[in-house]
This record gives sequence, structure tokens and C-alpha cells, in this order.
Amino acid sequence: MSYTESWSGKINRKLNKKLHVVEVASGRQKADLVLKNATYVNVFCNELSRGDIAVAEGLIAGMGEHYEGADDPTLVFFSVEEPEAFVCNHDEWVPVEL
Repeated sequence: MSYTESWSGKINRKLNKKLHVVEVASGRQKADLVLKNATYVNVFCNELSRGDIAVAEGLIAGMGEHYEGADDPTLVFFSVEEPEAFVCNHDEWVPVEL
């Protein structure tokens, strides 16, 4: 026996996901994943920018300096020329192979 989701249930589920992304973007909820100190291409200014990238529900919710992630380990990028990444498990920094 298979379960089929009702139309209103599907709409409600999608709405809740979008509301979560908005809450993360505004800083009222923690992001699912935060890339700390990441360097990214700002296509509006045509330059490299540095900051945190908040991800919620698989979407980039925001970029800046004020985002917090869940209580999971945080992935931190340190350099563009020599890409390095480390995971902080709240006791020590562990390098990650890129």
C-alpha cells in the first residue's frame, strides 16, 4: 500500500521549506550549513569577496558575516591560492582533503 500526499499537504510542505530559507536569511534561525570565511565571486562588483555563506534547504540563503550554523561541525576555507579546508569538531581543527 503506497501513500500519496494530498495536494494541500504538498503545498504546505513546500511553503514550510521556503519559510525556513527566509528565516535563515534574516538571521532568526540557524542555517543547515555555514561555509565560514569563504571566498566567492561577486558578479555584481566583478571582484572576489570574502564572508560566510549560509545554506538552508539546499539553497544559498545569504552571504555575510553574521550567520550561524547548526551544532554540527563547521567547514572553514582559508585561501584561494592554496585551497585548504578544515573541520572544527569543537576540540580541534582537522584538515579536509579537497
